[in-house]
Amino acid sequence: MVLITEFYTKFIFIHYFFKKKDINFLITETLLSQFPTKTSYRFLFFYESFQKHQFYLSVITQSNTPLILENYFDKLIKQKSPIRFVHKRLMPKKQFFSLSHLGFPFDSDKDIILFNKACELTKIFFLTLNGGKDVETNYNLVPVYQKFTGNDIEYDVFLENFVDFISQVFTIYSEANNLLMYLSEKYFSHPFRNSFKQEYQYYQYYFSFLNIDKLAIYLLAIKEKKFLLKKDAKNYITDFEITTIFSEEKISQMIIEIAYILEEEIQKTPYYQYGKPTIFLHLKKPLISPTEFAYTLYPPEMLSVRFIPENIQGITSYKDVLTASNLHILDLKL
Repeated sequence: MVLITEFYTKFIFIHYFFKKKDINFLITETLLSQFPTKTSYRFLFFYESFQKHQFYLSVITQSNTPLILENYFDKLIKQKSPIRFVHKRLMPKKQFFSLSHLGFPFDSDKDIILFNKACELTKIFFLTLNGGKDVETNYNLVPVYQKFTGNDIEYDVFLENFVDFISQVFTIYSEANNLLMYLSEKYFSHPFRNSFKQEYQYYQYYFSFLNIDKLAIYLLAIKEKKFLLKKDAKNYITDFEITTIFSEEKISQMIIEIAYILEEEIQKTPYYQYGKPTIFLHLKKPLISPTEFAYTLYPPEMLSVRFIPENIQGITSYKDVLTASNLHILDLKL
């Protein structure tokens, strides 16, 4: 109990100091719901008590969770605590991994991880429309070439250009990642710290993307010609207005197609020390099974693309989380 008290006291001090400096202090704790210990309950007691100083708590969910622990989780859900539930199906078999602040499992003895700041997919959409020009900042990602100058946009032509911009974004990320990893190993390689790592280290690169739901609606609007464009004096597109409402099934299907595009392009990019990239996609709603379409989604544990539904309505208890896992919703961020 003394150790838990000291931990929280130090955490509150560090969190307060970083907040004054406008630094985002990333910390998370991982709990295995199947085999809690006395220390787990002591920690949860403090975590529940200090609501103003809570960090993300990652819980690896299992159906045989003790009732007293379920009750703790129910309290935290009702308090709207920053908690994340990750199903054991996403964990490597016969091995307990830690979870990062983004929810990815990693082996602290072997893995070397680089987290990339989240990328706005709608930003890439407007960059594609304006040939590389960001009209908000007046910054050019590439030499600008205005391809879509009229009021009509052909879907196939736009998608081809959009994939090119996705490829360029991954290339920019990759070049920055590879340089950072090389400089880190060359100038900040500490023998004592490295002695805790295994001889053969494993490099992982995590990429996060936001607003994939909104991008799916934009692409559907172009595909079905249900949009209006607003332009500035230089003929750059400043707004894209949707003129219809699309079904959840169509949106889910388009999200899956976007995910396949991202997966294909990310595998083409070279990474330092043959590292493995993983894509992390934030969703506002869970995907709906697109039964009337040709594409189907593989089980989540088989994908290198992680779909993360956030703030799902109707999750009021730990049993609701377990029920959602039966629908292949294996990662929930509340």
